[in-house]
Amino acid sequence: MTSRRLLCVGLLLAAAAAAEFFTPEDVPGPPEKVLVWPASASSVRLQFSPPLGVKPEGVNGAPVLGYKVQLARRVDE
Repeated sequence: MTSRRLLCVGLLLAAAAAAEFFTPEDVPGPPEKVLVWPASASSVRLQFSPPLGVKPEGVNGAPVLGYKVQLARRVDE
């Protein structure tokens, strides 16, 4: 019975040693060449290019899927 326990532990260690780990890159930078123009009385259209220095998909962990856009009224000082 002792030899079976040792064999099992040896297999678990071998499986853990073969695993690969990576750390995703930091948050991407802001988009480049942002253009905004009216699409209708109640909507706008946005166009932008990826941030500078973006690595190909898979190199930095995960692709950029989108950006959060917030709207605010302009306040004159």
